[in-house]
Amino acid sequence: MTDLELLLLLDPRLPDAEARALVRLVDRLAARGWRIGLLGIRSSLFLPGRLIAPPLAASLAARQLVLVDADWPVSSRILLAWHLAPLLARIDRPPRIRADHAILRFDQLPWQDGRLDRELLAALRRRFAALAEHAALQEVAVDRSVAAALGLNSAPWLPPAPPLGTTPHPAWTRRPTVIGRHGGQGNAAWPMDEDGFARAYPARAPWSVELLAPPLALLRRRVAQPLPELRLIPAEAEPVDDFLARLDVWHLAGWPGQPQPVTAELVEAAAAGVPLSLPAELAGWPEDAASFHTGTFREPGADRQARAERARAFVQEAADPAALAAHLLALVPDLPGPRRTDSARVRAPRRVLMLSPNGIGMGHLTRLLAVARRLPPAIEPVFLTMSQAVGVVGQYGFHGEYLPYHSYYGGDADYWNRGLLARLQAMIGFYDPRVLLFDGNMPYAALTELRRHCPERRFVWLRRGLWRPDAGKAAIERAASFDLVIEPGEFATEVDRGLTRTRAGAVVRVPPVTLLDSDEILDRAEARAELGIAPDALAVLVLLGSQNNFDYRRVRQTLAGCLGTQAGVVLVEAEWLISENQPAERLPGASTLSGFPMARLFRAFDLAISAAGYNSFHELISIGIPTIFVPNENPTMDEQEARATWAERAGLGISVRVHQLDRLRWALDALQAPEVAARMRERVRHLPPTDGGAAIARLVDEQAALRDAESGPPHLPHLAPHTAPLVG
Repeated sequence: MTDLELLLLLDPRLPDAEARALVRLVDRLAARGWRIGLLGIRSSLFLPGRLIAPPLAASLAARQLVLVDADWPVSSRILLAWHLAPLLARIDRPPRIRADHAILRFDQLPWQDGRLDRELLAALRRRFAALAEHAALQEVAVDRSVAAALGLNSAPWLPPAPPLGTTPHPAWTRRPTVIGRHGGQGNAAWPMDEDGFARAYPARAPWSVELLAPPLALLRRRVAQPLPELRLIPAEAEPVDDFLARLDVWHLAGWPGQPQPVTAELVEAAAAGVPLSLPAELAGWPEDAASFHTGTFREPGADRQARAERARAFVQEAADPAALAAHLLALVPDLPGPRRTDSARVRAPRRVLMLSPNGIGMGHLTRLLAVARRLPPAIEPVFLTMSQAVGVVGQYGFHGEYLPYHSYYGGDADYWNRGLLARLQAMIGFYDPRVLLFDGNMPYAALTELRRHCPERRFVWLRRGLWRPDAGKAAIERAASFDLVIEPGEFATEVDRGLTRTRAGAVVRVPPVTLLDSDEILDRAEARAELGIAPDALAVLVLLGSQNNFDYRRVRQTLAGCLGTQAGVVLVEAEWLISENQPAERLPGASTLSGFPMARLFRAFDLAISAAGYNSFHELISIGIPTIFVPNENPTMDEQEARATWAERAGLGISVRVHQLDRLRWALDALQAPEVAARMRERVRHLPPTDGGAAIARLVDEQAALRDAESGPPHLPHLAPHTAPLVG
């Protein structure tokens, strides 16, 4: 049993504004030494690919919050159900919660046809009791009529407000007048039909419309049919404060005939001092703090600024995060000194099953290892791989099992898929993994079938980009079998022409992934000492991959002719663990670099000649080794030519195709110039970090901890997109 001061029960994929509001409260309580847990229950209010909202993810990373496993018993002085979604959805195994105080905060009002929905209130009581068997519901925040119907106390909980803006909003003198709104995924109070949207947000003279973070469906539709007076801005494209400072009117379209709660976005707009256009049905908002009524974009006269100031004063008093924190602090008066919560104490031990194909190189297995070694202690990775390099899994202390791919021994693909399905089912039955993480380009038929048998497991696809333009249509269609698709970053992402680049809204992109952190790579002197390379020698690494599906013989012959007889040159040729066609003879005078991971010794070298596969490309560039990239151009591979070309354009390497032998000779001379290497190393400093493995580990950890509701909530008019016009 884990003891907390505050346990938050919510769907953590909140709209960003709502998450920002919650974090303002968390900040104040964490500063007082409170241990705060987040118990996440995913509902049907958000798209499956929606992640934990970034503000909450940042609080988790800063250890102000800890993620509580839904299967772990937890006690808390206060249980705060932040919104209705987790309470309105059925859950197969209710969490085990004990709490001294329980507060239910309504962010959607339980009204039906203008009246309290008493059937829904009764369902809320039952479901709250199922979620928190030992917690008595003592207080309902936001709406007094709901509290009275439940026989409980009430408190006016508006979403905690940001600090008030210090600069008065500019006078309304521009033409056209800019009206707009910011929102977030899951916020259904947007008109989604064409007529309703056009009336709610009239993008025509004398008005222009700007919307920050509208729903994805609206964003896609309007991007396909652009209007000059309408700007739809993705959430990550602009800070909210900058957006609000540019508006003349912040406009909220309402739900006809339905009371509407005050949203976190509205509180942010009021705090910024933007004139507000609000529906008459807005519950709990003072009449004189609205500059307009919805649909009447007429200049309000001299009192416009005064009304905006009254709105600022209202949220300063009613939505003060310090006052809300004080309300909770009063419930826990005997708190000892500041403490931190150990995340391991609120997590049930979990396993993740990591599945990798054989591949031509070791990229798939290496990326999974990069994730596995960064998982938290509560998550144990177990590997099933088709790679003959399965031994490296044990090298890192993990359990690995081997299953040869059918092409390795000439087997039948259908028969092999049936065997893979049986093997995966057996491993799931034995290891009980919460998450299956697959790194590969084509999800096997066995995986899509397994998904049908294991709906309670979380399936995650780790999918490298830079596909060839004509490849992967069948693979993309199988993304529907996964709860989450993650794309590891590419330095060369701007030259990606493959199908995955068009799926930005359906995938989560993380930074590039490398196995080793910078401090795990030996410095030049240490690496040379281990390899026996003299300090003043010109050390050249040849790293042309497994060569299982591409002929590099002419490249090797040219290297032998240019470098094999050059005085003071030390040639080292990498030997791949899974190579089936390793050259029978080494380059003249070359020694061999073997073992895993080779990148640990890369700083020993002055230059490299390498294929442009994902791992080697990002390792060599991020370490700052001047490299000639000779791409593997087999049509079954990713578009390595694009990576190599990008590296040359960015001044981070030289691209040489296998038939460009004269260019290879020139490149070998060019990279030996000290000033060229110095320029390349300087440019490396401006590249993004290669810590994608840690980012993926966090996502896997979240998938393992969060609970899914069995079905969506009962119908509430506020939770479904409108199809009727919202503004008359």
